Amino acid sequence: MAMVFFWLRQKTQINADNTSILLIIISCLSFVALIGIFWEFLEFFYDVFISSKGYRGYMQLSAADTIADLFFDLIGGSTLLGIYLFKSKSKKIENL
Repeated sequence: MAMVFFWLRQKTQINADNTSILLIIISCLSFVALIGIFWEFLEFFYDVFISSKGYRGYMQLSAADTIADLFFDLIGGSTLLGIYLFKSKSKKIENL
């Protein structure tokens, strides 16, 4: 999802050079968390409306599963964010 965030950021021309690093970090992690929360809602509604009718297995195992999913969403987003910031810093140094 962090890759999608940066792709959308590039396509919508929001990538101004004077954008602060803190704003990029907060925006990226917020986007990743928002998509992760939507996914958890999808799992919840699947369990309520489909699994409860006996069609398939449960997706929403427990609250610990939900927290772990959101935690790993943020870890993945932070990893890609770190790579992006490292690469963009390297490009700025090369352009000097």
